Amino acid sequence: MNLSLQIGLFIALVGTAGCATTLDSQSGGDQNRAQAIEIDLNQDTHDSISATAGDHTDWKKFIIPMDTSVTVIFFWDSPYSEITISIRDQAGRRLYRLRKTKGQEQNQWRGLRLREGMHYLEIRAHTLGSVYTLKIVPDDGV
Repeated sequence: MNLSLQIGLFIALVGTAGCATTLDSQSGGDQNRAQAIEIDLNQDTHDSISATAGDHTDWKKFIIPMDTSVTVIFFWDSPYSEITISIRDQAGRRLYRLRKTKGQEQNQWRGLRLREGMHYLEIRAHTLGSVYTLKIVPDDGV
């Protein structure tokens, strides 16, 4: 095989390697638990997620200072997207699986019991996507 043919094949291989996209190829850097963005309780947090744009998954982390129950509130700009939210403990075990209500612009889940320590939200778009605002409010005012 001549050198120019070898170089051409090499360029073709390298050029197509970048075409493979992953579910989170356009993520803002928070696509896995190790890169979760820390959020504060009782504070609005704004972000977006999009299955069509390659940002299927957002991860957030938050600290619960003592055993308590919380209310998780989401406001959605796109009511017709299909999104699930998993609340996980510090070891990554799923404690709750919440589903966005299709057609709704707001969801609230009350009375979610959490133990003291680090917790994670895994927010995953299945269809479409949405800009969202989330807030975690301890039910006992912690």
